[in-house]
Amino acid sequence: MKSLELSQYILTNSVVPNSIYYVPDFIDTEQEQFLISNVLNAPKPKWTFLGNRSLQNWGGFPHPKGMVVEALPSWLKTYTEMVGNLDLFDGNTPNHVLMNCYHAGQGIMAHEDGPLFYPTVTTINTGSHTVLNFYSKPDDDQIRKYCFSLLLMPRSLLVLKHEAYTKYLHEIEELTFDKINLSYNFYDGGQIFQDFKYIANLDRIPLEQIQSKTNVDIERKSGEGIISLTRQVRYSFTIRYVPKVMNLNIKKLFVK
Repeated sequence: MKSLELSQYILTNSVVPNSIYYVPDFIDTEQEQFLISNVLNAPKPKWTFLGNRSLQNWGGFPHPKGMVVEALPSWLKTYTEMVGNLDLFDGNTPNHVLMNCYHAGQGIMAHEDGPLFYPTVTTINTGSHTVLNFYSKPDDDQIRKYCFSLLLMPRSLLVLKHEAYTKYLHEIEELTFDKINLSYNFYDGGQIFQDFKYIANLDRIPLEQIQSKTNVDIERKSGEGIISLTRQVRYSFTIRYVPKVMNLNIKKLFVK
């Protein structure tokens, strides 16, 4: 990929913190298929199957005492270097990749990535779109409040830094499709308007890219912009930097 000026892709919407970047077509279709193919051909022991998703952990095992380091495979290094060239990790190269596989109807509860990682997270999205919902992080007995959502299209890159990383929880609802109102996409104080989430990056996604995922002739006219995007199998590559590492035998760490 040619040199990327990340500042061009910051979300300037007043509703979101000024530390979110959305880059459409960060990779091309050939690179997307290359990544998916390597995921599917990974050895069976690399897979962990959970009730709502399956995953592969590459680069090491994050641990409070320090990450047990493993070498990243060559097929991933190209992409960690692409992200590293954006200088998001204080001059450090990303050393950890978490691949999450979501089938339609699967998701992940609201969470934060936590203190084991440098406070910047980058995600390359492949295979399918998804909608990522953001909530304010509750204090003590406060109830979390819905804030906004992001539509993540295949081959895009999402970057969350600083406040976007530390002050919000994010989730993927367990849905088979996402209903989006292109005509009335507005923020209403954190309220969900007639079941429509507020998509804060909708203006950054080319209309034809959304239209290619539907069978509907979309027009931005009153009453004519409601669409449903059907989820398919999505493979996300969360690329991070773990500052605290150690070179230990895994058995020595977990077996007393």
